[in-house]
Amino acid sequence: MATVPETRIAAPTPERTTPPGAESREPSTDRQLRSFSLPKAFSARLTLVAALATAGRILYILLAKRSTDTCGSELCGDALYYSGQAFSLAAGAFFEDPARPGMPAADHPPVTALLLTPVTWIFGSVLAQRIFMAVLGGLVVFAVGMFAKKVGGPAVGLLAACMAAIYPNFWSNDVLVMSETPATLATVAVLAVALLVREDPSPRKAALAGAAVGLATLTRAELALFGPLLLAPLILTRGERKRRILTLVLAGGAASAMLAPWVAFNLARFEEPVLVSTNDGLTLAGSYCKDVFYGGSLGLWRLDCAEPRPPGDQSEVSAEYRRRALEFLRDHELRLPVVAAVRVLRTWSLWAPDQMVWYNQGEGREAWVSWVGLGLYYLLLPLAVVGGVLIHRRGGPTGVLLAPVLVTTLVSAAFYGLVRFRVPAEVSIVTLASVAVVGVLDRTRARARRHDGEVGLQPERPRFPTLDAYRGIGMTMVLLAHVGFATGFDDRHVLGRYVSRLEIAVPMFFVLSGFLLFWPYAKAILGAAPLPSTIRFLRSRALRILPAWWFALVGTSLLWGPGQMRGVGDWLANALLLPQFGVDVPYRITQAWSIGVEASFYVLLPVIAAGIAAVTRGGTPRDRLVVTLSTLGLVWGVGQVFRGIVLMAKPSWDSRSLLWLPMYLDFFALGMCAACISVYTSHWSQTDLFDRLTRRPWLCWSLAAALVLLVAQMDPPEVPFGLNGAEYFPRQFAYGIASVMWLAPGFFGDQGKGLLRRVLASRPLVWAGAISLSFYLWHLDLIEQVKRWIVPGYEALVVRASRDPAAGLALFTGEFEDVAVVAFVVTLITAAACRRLVEAPFLAMKNRSIREFPSVWWRCAFGREEPGKEATREGAALGSASGPIRSRKPRR
Repeated sequence: MATVPETRIAAPTPERTTPPGAESREPSTDRQLRSFSLPKAFSARLTLVAALATAGRILYILLAKRSTDTCGSELCGDALYYSGQAFSLAAGAFFEDPARPGMPAADHPPVTALLLTPVTWIFGSVLAQRIFMAVLGGLVVFAVGMFAKKVGGPAVGLLAACMAAIYPNFWSNDVLVMSETPATLATVAVLAVALLVREDPSPRKAALAGAAVGLATLTRAELALFGPLLLAPLILTRGERKRRILTLVLAGGAASAMLAPWVAFNLARFEEPVLVSTNDGLTLAGSYCKDVFYGGSLGLWRLDCAEPRPPGDQSEVSAEYRRRALEFLRDHELRLPVVAAVRVLRTWSLWAPDQMVWYNQGEGREAWVSWVGLGLYYLLLPLAVVGGVLIHRRGGPTGVLLAPVLVTTLVSAAFYGLVRFRVPAEVSIVTLASVAVVGVLDRTRARARRHDGEVGLQPERPRFPTLDAYRGIGMTMVLLAHVGFATGFDDRHVLGRYVSRLEIAVPMFFVLSGFLLFWPYAKAILGAAPLPSTIRFLRSRALRILPAWWFALVGTSLLWGPGQMRGVGDWLANALLLPQFGVDVPYRITQAWSIGVEASFYVLLPVIAAGIAAVTRGGTPRDRLVVTLSTLGLVWGVGQVFRGIVLMAKPSWDSRSLLWLPMYLDFFALGMCAACISVYTSHWSQTDLFDRLTRRPWLCWSLAAALVLLVAQMDPPEVPFGLNGAEYFPRQFAYGIASVMWLAPGFFGDQGKGLLRRVLASRPLVWAGAISLSFYLWHLDLIEQVKRWIVPGYEALVVRASRDPAAGLALFTGEFEDVAVVAFVVTLITAAACRRLVEAPFLAMKNRSIREFPSVWWRCAFGREEPGKEATREGAALGSASGPIRSRKPRR
C-alpha cells in the first residue's frame, strides 16, 4: 500500500485573537458573515478576474460569432431589434421601427439600444456591438464580486466573481446583442443599493434605490417588480415609523423621475397609452393560446399564436393582442394553475430542460453551451440553498438575495417559462453558492480553532492506499471498452452501449493524475512545505513513463509492424510524444494519445503551480485555499470553453484537438481542486465533513454509476470517436463529475475504514495498479493478436478488409467474452514482465547514479527489490503507482 514520508509542520500564525465566545455577544442584526479575510489586493485580484472574463468572452466571439449565429443568420431573436435600433439611433432616427422607417417603436425598453449606439456610430458593425456587450459582461463579473463581498466578505466576493466568469448562464448572454447583460448589471446595482437601505433606510439612500429600480425598469420592464417586492418591504420595516411613508414616497418619486422622460415620450407618439414598452401585448398573445395551454409547447411561448397581426401602430397592435389574450384566459382560466406551474418549473430547469436547450438555439446559444450551463446550474442550486440557510441563520440579507428569485418566479408564472427570465436570480445563485462554499471552510476553521494559538506538530500527508486499485480497475475497464468495439459488441448487443461507456476510465485517470501530482504543490501553496523542484519533478515523470513507452513502441513495432509510421521522423515524433504538441504524425500505439496528454500536463503543472504560489503569497492558509480553488476554477473553465469552441466552430484541426491537453484540462483541474481540499483538511482542519461524505463508498460509486448510465442513454456519434457536440460535451462533463464521485472514497476519509476500502487496499489490486501502465500500452495490439488466435479465418478477413475498405466491418467478429478473457490474461502476463524488467529498474534510479543501473536492474528484474516510496509516491501517470509494491525482506 502507498505511504508517504511523515513530515510535520508548524501551525500557521493565528490571524486574530478574539476571545472564545466573543462573536456570540454581537447583536444578530449587525452580525456579519464570518469569512476569510483576503489580503488588501482584493480589488486587484477581482479586476484581474474581470479582465480575464472579458478576454475570454471576446475570444469566444472572435472564434464563434464572427459571421453567422446558431439560427443561421448574423443575429437571432430579440438581438435583431436591439442591434437594428442602435443602427437607427446612430443614423439619427430616434426610436423608429428599424423594419419600417418613420413608424414609432418601443418593442423593448431603451437602455440596451442607447448603450449600443455610441459603439455602433463609431464602428458600424455587429461584431463591435458584440464585443461591447462582452465588455459589459466583464463589468458584471466585477460587480457581482463587489456585491458578494458586501454580503459575505472578500473570499465570497472573489469566489462569486470566478463563478460568474465561467458560468455559461452569464457569458452565453454576454456575447449576444440583447438586454440580458445590461439587466444583470442593473440587478446587481439594485441589490447593492438595497443593502445600503437595509443598513440605513435614510431618505437619501431610499431615493438612490428608487432611481436604481427605475433605471433597471428601463433595461427590462419586469425589473420594476423590485420596487414593490424588495424596496417597499425594506423601507416599511426599517427606520423610524413616522418617516417610513415619507421615505417610501421619495423612493417612488425617484423611480418615477427616472421613468418619466421615456414614458412621456411614448405617451406623446402612440395612439394607445404606452408606458415602458409595447411588447406586453405580443408577450401575452404568445403566452395565452391553445398550443401553450394544451399542446407540446405547454408553458412556453409561440409566435404563431400572434397571427394574424392587427393593423395600426405598435400601441394599437399591442392593445389588440392584450384583448385576445384576456379573452382566451377567461375561457380557459381553470387551466391557468397548471400552465403557471409548468412555466415556473421550466424557468428553474425542472421541466423538460432538453427542450430549453433547443429553444435557446433560436436566440443564439449553442447547444453545448446550454448543456454546460444546465450542469453547472444543477451543481450551484443546492449550494445556493445551503448558502441561503447560512445567511438567514447569521442575520444576513436574506430578503435582498431572495427578491430576484421571487421576481423571476412571478414573471415566469405570468408570461412563459424561459431560462433567460432567470437572469436576475443567477446573481443570487452564484452569491449564495459562494457563501455556502466559504461557509464550509469557515466551519473547518471553527473545529480547528483550538490549534490556532499553538505552534506544534501537524498531521502528515494522509495515505492513499486505494488509488493503485483504482488504476487496476481502470485498466480493466479500458480493455473491456476496446474489446467491445473491436468485436462489434457495442452495436450488436443490448449491453453494448453500456460497455462502450467504460471509456470513463481515461477521464478518471486524468482526475487521479491531477490529484496526486498537484498534492505536493498544493501543500507548498498552502504554506506547509517548500515548492517542489521542477527539475526533480520532470525527471521523476520522465523515468515513470518514457522507459515503458519506448519499450512498448519498439516491442509492438517488431512484433506487429510499425503501422503508419514512415521514416525516422515519424519514429522520433512518436518517441517524444510530439503528436500531443501539434506534430501531424500518427501514433503507432493508438491509445498512447492519453500518455501524450499526461506528458503535456507534466510540463504545464509546474507553471500553473508557480503562478498560483505567486498570487497567493502572503495570505493565511484559508486565504490561499480560496484563491487557489478560484484559480483552478478558471483552469476548469478554460477546458470547457476550448472544448465548446472546437465543437461549435468545427475548425479544420478539430479531430487533432482530441490529442491535445486543453481538450481535457477540466479533468485535471477537478483532481487538483480535490488535492487542495485534501491538503487543507489534513493540515489545518479537524473536520470530519469529507469523512462523512465518503463513509459509504458504495453510495459514491452508485451516484457515479447513475451518471454514466444516464450518459449511456444518449445516442453516440455517427462515426467512432467522432465529435458530436450534442453528445460529446454533456458526456465529457458528466464523466468529470462521475470520476470525482468514483474516486472520492480514495481521496478523502479514513482509508482504513470499511470493507470496500480494505478490499481496494489488498495486495492483488495494488499489484494490478502497479502494472497498469504497461497493461494500457500493450493491450490493444494484444486484443488483435487474440482475435487471430481464437476467431476462425481471421487472417482471411484481414486480407479481405485491406483490399475492400467496405468490407472492414468483417473485422468486428463477435466473440466478446472469449476475446476479453484471453486478452486480459495475456496482457496481464505481458504487463507483469514489463513492470519487472523495465519499469521497476528505472523507477528505482530516481535518486541514484547512472553507474548503479546494471546492479539495480539485476536486483529489480531477478531479485526482490522494488522501487521505494521515494521513487513512486508521485506516480500519477496513466497506470503508474502511488506507492510501492510491498515485498518480503530478502533473505540474508
